[in-house]
Parts: sequence; C-alpha cells; structure tokens
Amino acid sequence: IKEIYRNDGDSIKKDEPLVRLDDELELIRVSQLRSQYNSQKSQEEIDKLNLRESEARLSNKKKLLESVRTLALKGAETKQTLDDLETEVTTLSLTVEKDSASVKLSASRLRELAEQVRYAEAEASKKILRSPYEGLMLEMLIEKGSAVNQFEKYAEVAPSGPMTVRTEVDELFAGRLRQGLDADIRFVGSDSVVARGKVIFLSPYLKKKSLFSQKANEQEDRLVREVRIKLEGDNELILNSKVESVIKLKNNQL
Repeated sequence: IKEIYRNDGDSIKKDEPLVRLDDELELIRVSQLRSQYNSQKSQEEIDKLNLRESEARLSNKKKLLESVRTLALKGAETKQTLDDLETEVTTLSLTVEKDSASVKLSASRLRELAEQVRYAEAEASKKILRSPYEGLMLEMLIEKGSAVNQFEKYAEVAPSGPMTVRTEVDELFAGRLRQGLDADIRFVGSDSVVARGKVIFLSPYLKKKSLFSQKANEQEDRLVREVRIKLEGDNELILNSKVESVIKLKNNQL
C-alpha cells in the first residue's frame, strides 16, 4: 500500500480513489510507451512530408517530360534526353509508392502503440482502488506499507441512501406479509419506538434462522422469512444496531 486517501467516517463519492497500491513499474511502462508513441508520431509526420516532397518532384518531372516529348516530336530535343526523363519519372513514381507505404506503416505502428499505451494505462489504473458507489467509509482495514492480496477485503463502506432494517419472521406468519406494510422499530427489550418504516422486500422462500433473538422458548428447527424494512424520516439509529421490528398486520402485530 503506497497511499490511503480516506479514513473511517469519511464521506466518499462514486469512483473516488480510496487506496493506491505500489504502481511504480506500471507507471514506468506507461512513460516508456508514451515516449515511443510520441517518437512514432513524429516519424509519421516525417514520412508524410517525404511523401509530399516525392509527389511534388514527380508532378514537376511529369510536366517536364510532356514538354520534352512535344519538343522531341518537333526535333527540338534529343531522344536521349526524353529517355532520361522517362527513367526519372519511373524512378520517382516508385519513390512515391515507397513513401506512401512508409506512411501507412507509420500509421499502423502508431495505432499499435496507442493500444499499448491504453493497455498499460489500464493496468496502472488497477493499482488505484476506487469506491464502487457514493456512501460512508465505515472502516479501512489496511494500513500504508502493508500488503493486500487479490480479492481480499480492504474496507467496509455503507452506500448512501435510505437506511433499512433486516429482520426475520417466523414461518407461522410468513404468508401474511405484504410489501408496503407499516413497521415500528424498537431497541431490543424496549417499548419505545425509535423509527418507523415500510416493508420493501420479502424473501421468496423460507430458510433457517440466522438472527439470534436470545429467547429461551424458541425452537431452533423453525424456518423464517427474511424481510427488509425501509425507514422513513430522521432517526438516530447506528449502522449495525440490533433492533426489534413490529410489522403491523391490519389489527394485529407481528
């Protein structure tokens, strides 16, 4: 780890850099390829100028050849001079073809280097760990100078948005639940309502209990249905707090 840009409790934005890994070799590679790209771009310009020069010389020789050919027909110019000019035009035509091929080769090489630069930049960018969404940094799990392995968790982030409560309802009442039902949120062991919300998610299946309620009369083999409640308005709940949810089923409570 070379740099850590955000710490516990900081607000973060989507795609904002959080951590920079050791990227010295990647940056050197990017610099080398950019230098090669710039050199090749200059070479392409030189090749284009050479082509323009060859085309200009060929055009001029062709005009001269036409004049000499006209004079030769009138006997005002020797056949040797005409033959020499025809040879020069042929030679210059070949030079134009060669310079044109050089321009195409330079352009192809330039595109290849551009792709290599983009690839190297992409490799270097992987050494910058960014936030996948806007939210709050809960805990940075690594330190500057430490090592982090691939796929290892390095931070915990809470995405921005409404707070939700995850709860589980016993299978006895699972079929009576509906989205949009009102719910009161209380601290465990308290009758005071600390927040209110509505049911926004119902699990499509029953599963084994995962939340521990600390009730001695509960049977461990009972199945439960997962429910999520979206809280409404302001509240002072802390993330990861343990609460009880009272879901209102018309005249009954759950």
